[in-house]
Amino acid sequence: MKNMMRNPIGAVQQKMLSNFQRNNPQLYQQVSQMVSGKSDEQLKQMARNIASERGVDLDSFASNMGLKL
Repeated sequence: MKNMMRNPIGAVQQKMLSNFQRNNPQLYQQVSQMVSGKSDEQLKQMARNIASERGVDLDSFASNMGLKL
């Protein structure tokens, strides 16, 4: 509980990640292998490619969420 008060976003991210791992263990394993050892720039490029394949402008999407890539 103390940790959640210090970093509530991190606590929520950790909860979501553990739920993902528990509910989709095979997909979690695949995603973990895909991102393992990648730099921040490589991960951004992967996210841009995935978004583009789905017809989503990642910069606009992030902006709408109040994020800057």
